[in-house]
Amino acid sequence: MPDELIDIIDENGNIIGRKYVLLMGYGLFGLVCLGFTVSQSFPLFILLFILLGLNYALVNAKPEGICF
Repeated sequence: MPDELIDIIDENGNIIGRKYVLLMGYGLFGLVCLGFTVSQSFPLFILLFILLGLNYALVNAKPEGICF
C-alpha cells in the first residue's frame, strides 16, 4: 500500500512541482504534530496516524521519478 501511494504522489509531483509537494508534506506534518498534542480520542489518533502515512508519502517520494 505505501509504495502505491508514493507512486501516485510521484505522478502528481510531475504536474504540480516537487517544491509544492514537499511544502504540502511539511505543512501536513506540522498539522499532524499539533493534532497529536491536542487529541483526546482514539478515532482521532487513528486519523492522525493515517495522515502521518500520507505525510511520509509526500516527503519521501522518489526524486528520480519527478522531472525538474
